[in-house]
Amino acid sequence: MLETRHRWTPKEAAYLAASYDGTGVSYRAIAGALGLRIQCIKGKIQGLKLAKVHRRKWTQQELNILSNNIGVVSDKELCKRLNRSTNALKIAAYRKLNGMNKRSNIYTARAVAAELGIG
Repeated sequence: MLETRHRWTPKEAAYLAASYDGTGVSYRAIAGALGLRIQCIKGKIQGLKLAKVHRRKWTQQELNILSNNIGVVSDKELCKRLNRSTNALKIAAYRKLNGMNKRSNIYTARAVAAELGIG
């Protein structure tokens, strides 16, 4: 049986806002008190913008490491080195390094030969 979307009452939303502080209180406790699923609680927290998103800004040193190693070092190694997710690497390369991707640091044999004046 398909579940229908829950229509939040102002009283439920107020209870959620008062109960959720981003630390101590669990989703399960709030869901139990309101008689709702945990996913419903998480969705409403995002909808009300109660969750505090902590995003670290990229430092110039991190961007230099990324630009020098993207496509040369594995994504797994870069993620470990920079303590970032693979998705964060892709987004930073695209947004902060002018669309750089894995192929940006790769040279073809023809390009290398041309640079060396061989062919």
